[in-house]
Amino acid sequence: MSVIFIAVAALSFFMVFKDPLPEENYIQTIVVASIIGLGIAFLLFFILHVMELYYFKNLFKLLLFSSSVIAFCISVVLCIYFKSGIFI
Repeated sequence: MSVIFIAVAALSFFMVFKDPLPEENYIQTIVVASIIGLGIAFLLFFILHVMELYYFKNLFKLLLFSSSVIAFCISVVLCIYFKSGIFI
């Protein structure tokens, strides 16, 4: 599951950053989108914890899954923000 999240995140990051970003406030936009992505990921982790599905046998699997979900959420938020054209 983690490999799928990493692959989709890499593809989304490539789609967002292959073209130059708009000049005005792009660092602020990336920071805000990253915070929104972190919030969505932590909400997902909380839901998995409440459903008792967020347990791992070793620390490596926990870190791999958590980092891949965080990267996936951030990349999806950035992709929606920059590629949809609604917010720009």
